[in-house]
Amino acid sequence: MPCGSCDSRAVTPIEVRTKSSYFTRIGIVMAMFLLPATCGIIAGIRAVIAGTSNGLPIVGVAALFGAVALVFPIGRRSWVRYLDDRGVTTRSGRLYPWHEFQAITEQRMRGRYGTSPAVNNYLLVFRSGKAGLFHQMAENDMEVMGAVLSLQRGGPAALLGVPPQAQQASPVAPSGPAPGAHVRAQGPDGNWYPAVVQQTSGGQYLVAFPNGQQLWLPVDRLAPPS
Repeated sequence: MPCGSCDSRAVTPIEVRTKSSYFTRIGIVMAMFLLPATCGIIAGIRAVIAGTSNGLPIVGVAALFGAVALVFPIGRRSWVRYLDDRGVTTRSGRLYPWHEFQAITEQRMRGRYGTSPAVNNYLLVFRSGKAGLFHQMAENDMEVMGAVLSLQRGGPAALLGVPPQAQQASPVAPSGPAPGAHVRAQGPDGNWYPAVVQQTSGGQYLVAFPNGQQLWLPVDRLAPPS
């Protein structure tokens, strides 16, 4: 939930500390890609030196295979590192301020037998981008989940401990939908879906979609049911 008064609140920063076991597992996975890729590149270079025509294709395929290992460290740059009074800072150093916050969504693994009931990670959605919060990979997973539950319950205002009267300082729609009302709501992907209003706070509306996902939205992202 956007919070105009959150930026001035001083709170203890939460650092998402990655478990050492994660680096061990990722190191093993990267080695599974890099070792064969290195052998393939060496074999390809030898083939080129020997004058065979398949040397360069071997080098190219091996290099692409090895490049897969780079997906892990590159993808981790978008993970959340800090949550503080300014907003969310990723491991790449990018800051997403709280006044751009739009939603926190649950991400689940999908397989051949359907979607897993367990939450794999959370995605913090801001107007200018997204940041992944991988609670299961954190040493301080209980602290991180406390932040997640606060964001789900009341957005940044709940996380930062802004009192109710401060939350009400934001504009309140005079004739917005009441809890229990059926509406159409705009999801993070920009599409509109049927939803039910769960609660309201500070001009924001917590809506539940048919798939169980819940988001805090401003009134301009809600519409009467079709």
